[in-house]
Amino acid sequence: MTFNEFLEYLEENLEGYHIFYKKALAYQNMKNNARKKKAWNDAKIERAVKAMWKTSVQPLYDKIKSAKGNSPIHEWIEYMDEHQIFESVNDSMSDLEFEQ
Repeated sequence: MTFNEFLEYLEENLEGYHIFYKKALAYQNMKNNARKKKAWNDAKIERAVKAMWKTSVQPLYDKIKSAKGNSPIHEWIEYMDEHQIFESVNDSMSDLEFEQ
């Protein structure tokens, strides 16, 4: 599974993605409010949120890739189910706070 396939799968199937997205968007908007004259437009904020998401799931991807390598996607999914990765990530996202 490539990193982009992994991201797409998580975004479509992980409840915690929506939690992360809302919290990261609120964080980026708060930072943007402090920028005053150099405020970012919505597209730049969106890119920043996406970058935060990618950065946060990269270690998870790397960990699973070290275990599953270039296995077919269904094996990655089975591995994630077996190790309750979605449950763990969802719990983590619920507790997630960005430093102000």
